[in-house]
Amino acid sequence: MRARAFPCAVFLALAAMIPIVAARASFVEEVLIERLRDDAVALVFTFTTTEHELERHSAVMAKPLRAVLAKSRAETLELWFGRGRWNARRWGAPPVVAKPIGAEALGTWRADEDAERGWRDATTALGGTFCASLSALGTSTAVTSPVLGFNAWDGEASSARRASDAATVKHASLPQEAVCVENLAPWLKQLPCRDRAGLAKALKTAHEVFSARHLTFGVRLSKDGDGYTRSEQTLMMVLPDASESYAEIIGTISEWRVTSASPPMARTFTRAMEMISRLSICRRRRRSTPTLSESTIARPRCTSNGS
Repeated sequence: MRARAFPCAVFLALAAMIPIVAARASFVEEVLIERLRDDAVALVFTFTTTEHELERHSAVMAKPLRAVLAKSRAETLELWFGRGRWNARRWGAPPVVAKPIGAEALGTWRADEDAERGWRDATTALGGTFCASLSALGTSTAVTSPVLGFNAWDGEASSARRASDAATVKHASLPQEAVCVENLAPWLKQLPCRDRAGLAKALKTAHEVFSARHLTFGVRLSKDGDGYTRSEQTLMMVLPDASESYAEIIGTISEWRVTSASPPMARTFTRAMEMISRLSICRRRRRSTPTLSESTIARPRCTSNGS
């Protein structure tokens, strides 16, 4: 928990991990709440799934996500959707990267892989999975291959050559893509319990999510040298702190309970929630809204019928 320079800013992160099958798979969900200027609140939901490639029957990771990474032979793949503009002048720097309006795709391949074919396979599969019109990303006019744009630069002229020799990067954006519920629904569907348990229940109502002043959500897929595939789904929204949508989402988060929280973690969450409650008193509100008043963590449990 940390505070920024401007007043009434507080961060809160809640996390639950479910180790499955001898630590070969795990699922972690987090929420970060940051108070902004202009009586607004930024909420960042992060769902991270890790699974070993030896798992023939996927326990936590969605099969379409594993399939697109395997078919495209990419090292990393990203797909992001943006709706509304992040007002940096009033809100400052975002807690995570705020994406522009529309859709954005990014992928990296080893130098010995066929990046062109992998890019076509990746955009086709991601477009079908998330109901996005990514067919235009297959054209050369919409795709760029930055050498230093997504790599660290040490100031030397040889950095560009080393970066291009190590990996091939493909990047494209579609500002005209209309982001709607048809993109969010399949995004939630990739979670182990979808929107039936855990923090994802707070995102179940599309009206509350799409009433945000700014909305960014997407997925990042990657694999490491140890045979693990990682999926990180992130959603950030900005809501007025006196809105009904904010009250409903906070109410759902406060009901997120866990019985396995350690006492030190519980004490940390208690102090964080008490600070949020105190800070909410100093804010002008048009109406009273619920605040986080408990410090419980709950392991998300799927329902028995079809989860």
